[in-house]
Amino acid sequence: MNSTDVAKKEIANITGTDALGRDIPEVSGFKRDRYVGLFYFIWFDKSSKNALDVTKLLRTNPDELWDPFDKTGIAPPLAMYYFNEPLYGYYSSKDPWVVKKHIELFIAAGIDFLALDVSNNVIYPESVKLLLDTLIEFKKAGWDVPKIVFYTNLESGNTVKLVYNLYYQNESYDDLWFYGPYDKPLIVAHKDEVDEEIAKHFYIRPAQWPGFEYEVYEDGFPFCDLNRPQRIHQNLINVSVAQHTAYVFSFGVKEDPRVTPRDINHGRGYTSESNRNGDVDAILRGANIQEQWDYAISQDPEIIFVTGWNEWATNKRAPESEDQTVAWFVDSFNTEFSRDIEMTKSPTYVVDEKTGEYIEEGYGDNYYMQMIQNIRKYKGVKGDTPKSVSKTIDIFGDLSQWDDVNSVYKSISIDNQERNFGDYKQASADNFLREIRVTHDNRYVYFLVKTDSDITKHEEGKTNWMNLFIGVEGSKGGKWDNYNYVVNRNPKSNTKTSLEAFENGYSFKSIGTVDYSIKGNAMQIAIPLDLLGIKGDSFKLYFKCADSIEKESDILDYYVSGDSMPLGRLCYTYEGHTERKAQHFCTSVLTWVFVALVFVLALVVGGLVYISIKSKSK
Repeated sequence: MNSTDVAKKEIANITGTDALGRDIPEVSGFKRDRYVGLFYFIWFDKSSKNALDVTKLLRTNPDELWDPFDKTGIAPPLAMYYFNEPLYGYYSSKDPWVVKKHIELFIAAGIDFLALDVSNNVIYPESVKLLLDTLIEFKKAGWDVPKIVFYTNLESGNTVKLVYNLYYQNESYDDLWFYGPYDKPLIVAHKDEVDEEIAKHFYIRPAQWPGFEYEVYEDGFPFCDLNRPQRIHQNLINVSVAQHTAYVFSFGVKEDPRVTPRDINHGRGYTSESNRNGDVDAILRGANIQEQWDYAISQDPEIIFVTGWNEWATNKRAPESEDQTVAWFVDSFNTEFSRDIEMTKSPTYVVDEKTGEYIEEGYGDNYYMQMIQNIRKYKGVKGDTPKSVSKTIDIFGDLSQWDDVNSVYKSISIDNQERNFGDYKQASADNFLREIRVTHDNRYVYFLVKTDSDITKHEEGKTNWMNLFIGVEGSKGGKWDNYNYVVNRNPKSNTKTSLEAFENGYSFKSIGTVDYSIKGNAMQIAIPLDLLGIKGDSFKLYFKCADSIEKESDILDYYVSGDSMPLGRLCYTYEGHTERKAQHFCTSVLTWVFVALVFVLALVVGGLVYISIKSKSK
């Protein structure tokens, strides 16, 4: 297998540390008969910055929000409400820029399949086609893309017929269907409602609805499980971010006095041990879903189904009676009582020091990083981290020097597309990163960074041009995110560029200059190991490259603007070994031998001089 194949098709070299200091674990082995699915929602039609947002309305207009009959237009019934603002904004499922970002994130995480929510007998053909066509693009680029399962429920037979005729009979999509442990494509449906001829095409499992009054199917496919611990449905266990055990998620904040819930809702921070909600630290670390992950992994089923990625919104239910005083929001409500993993725009909870109230809420990418950590624990990661081979590179010489370097890292991203959909616009990067190669010798670590087109000329004062971030395992120096150093914020000439160390967060001190060169679409960099504080005979680096990031000090913006390789908070690893200690040992031995010889020679010369003097005196 050549180095390009390894880099294009495997993600073993991707790692990272989340905002809470939790590492994506290093694992050995890969279980090919284990699968992780993710509930995915494709029914967002608008792309508007003016969406109704519960987290904001609870601060600005709580009375209108809770009024079931609100006629002011501020919080009308039947409208859709987001529980919080997504990192990519209140986007549409038809936005190709967002769909590509999602797929890139899923590939990096190791997601095996997406279960599309078509449970209400609406199949969203434009959004589904965009998703399928985009998956094919990534597949043609060599990546193992998530496969597709349709999750039906209401009027299941009709929904299955629609998707069968529209998608499954289209041969161009044949490679996108999820088989898993079965001999036919999996679909979630009620078999007795499906046309007999169509049913022959699928392996059918029934939707297991989360309610204690519903029939329990042994082979059911739950999108959420209200039991603690979760039920095992044959070979499948569901893990979910939170559970609406009161059936109405908004009851976690305010109950309807006419109703007696059967249980309190289990919010993002709820666990069996704590048996309570409201703990912000527990919310930020995803304590609820971690408990569910731990149980599922301990049972080692063939399939773990995760709820979910991007449900984001639910409607404000129409009033059920004239005397109703509290509005209902069933499937999600606010940041705590919701079950999405996709990143929020706000990275954390922010407290007003004067009032003690939260003026901002969010969990950033904590849940995304946590999902990767648990996927690695459950099934490992496909492929092997590229093995380093020591080699000296003349960075002003020919690029063919790099041909046999097998530490190759390929960008998952497939194009440098700008965003221009609805209310959202985002410029493309100046330089579209495609590949990084790394090697080292006893004195330097060398990087080769390739872009899609010729690298733009650096502009004076532009600090976000072709940045290379480097972290050294075990370093005692300052840090920003996972990194100790950054290259290229302030190039000095066409051959010398800056190397800066992070001090406390995104602040720097210069520690010297390093050699670099640019030839067309290739940049070569040579960094002395001593400048990185590497003294021993082995080292481990964490690194990423980024260009045109607009908010350089905000790691969440590395998911959004410019181009980051890999995306967001993720990074690559590189391990190197040198003969530096051996050299030091040999040097020391030779030095002492030389000193000893000089001493002996001095004694001999001294003795001869003494004898000569004695002879003359006689």
